[in-house]
Amino acid sequence: MSLKGLEDTGEQENESVQIVFVEYMDSSIGDSYRYLTLKFVRQENEWKVQFYGTGG
Repeated sequence: MSLKGLEDTGEQENESVQIVFVEYMDSSIGDSYRYLTLKFVRQENEWKVQFYGTGG
């Protein structure tokens, strides 16, 4: 499994965007890789998921 997009976010302003990609193996579909993409937006001093999706 690999995780991409997580870097030191430090102090971010509201409305900042962070995109995270997760690569993982799904043995239920023949040991192929799947991908999860998450888009986070900083709102009211919290990170909130604005979008997520999977693909193969």
